[in-house]
Amino acid sequence: MPPPPSAARRTWGRVRLVLAVVVSACALAGAVRLTVPATAGTSGEPPGVRRQLAFLAWAKTARPWVSRPPPAPPATVSWWRTPLLVLLTALAAAPWLPALRRSWSASFGRERVAPEGP
Repeated sequence: MPPPPSAARRTWGRVRLVLAVVVSACALAGAVRLTVPATAGTSGEPPGVRRQLAFLAWAKTARPWVSRPPPAPPATVSWWRTPLLVLLTALAAAPWLPALRRSWSASFGRERVAPEGP
């Protein structure tokens, strides 16, 4: 029977667990922040929306002074969030991978059969 782990080893294990929880929580908070828009107050609108809507209402009725305005650019989809969400998800999962690997190898056993051959 192996001797019990030392106090330093137990402390290091607890520090690693707390660090894994903190890293996971921060990464998940970052992912949530990217997917859920920031709201201000009970109106449920992101900050500055009322001012932008007032400007757009004014711009719709305003007359150009010199020439006609250029055509609006085509709408684009913001795909920049996808790689960032994948990175944050991987960062959240990374501290837990060693424990998952240990539990997986313990459940399936570590014994390997040597290949037969000449």
